[in-house]
Amino acid sequence: MKTNHRPRTPPFVPLLVELQGPAVVFGGGSVGMRKAVVLATARVDVIVVDATTRAVPAGIRFLCMHVTDTSFKECIPEDASLVVCALDDAHLNARITTYCRMQGILVTNASEGEQGTALFPNVTRRGPYVAAVSSSGTSPLASYAMRRLLEARASWLLPFGELVSRLSAQGPLSKERIALLMGDESLLGILATGDVDAAVGYVEGGHGDC
Repeated sequence: MKTNHRPRTPPFVPLLVELQGPAVVFGGGSVGMRKAVVLATARVDVIVVDATTRAVPAGIRFLCMHVTDTSFKECIPEDASLVVCALDDAHLNARITTYCRMQGILVTNASEGEQGTALFPNVTRRGPYVAAVSSSGTSPLASYAMRRLLEARASWLLPFGELVSRLSAQGPLSKERIALLMGDESLLGILATGDVDAAVGYVEGGHGDC
């Protein structure tokens, strides 16, 4: 009798975390550099470690070193806040991941996402407003597809958050009022263009059911 087993889902908790210590990215390939750029853009101190000399964007430190089962420890500062394992060697990624778990350092594993203690969700952002989707490490392609769908079909979403914030600054908004805003297709059409000023004017002008 064949039994279907669902993939294990670790107890990941969605959080926005401030990383105060440096982040170490093992692997300077496309995956590692993509994550390094994300971290550097968030003003995190980033160190990329790779055996091959690579050009890195300004603000990212590069360490040219052949990483082994034991030498990787030399690359992780005592105050490291995050380690990204993006080497071509899945065994070595797992070895570094296990070490970081034991040391209480947040770690992501590009070879096997469920082994890590942190995940990089697919993110779309507008100023301080962030929408992130994740498959909890089971299928990065699925979370990528969900983000693209969100951007294509709900481009009004993050501008809507900005609109609500600006309206609430003028006075309390009830849940019923927000529901009316969400149901106004004309308003959502304006927000889809990204013009929040026009959306505010639309609402304050008493148009539609808002």
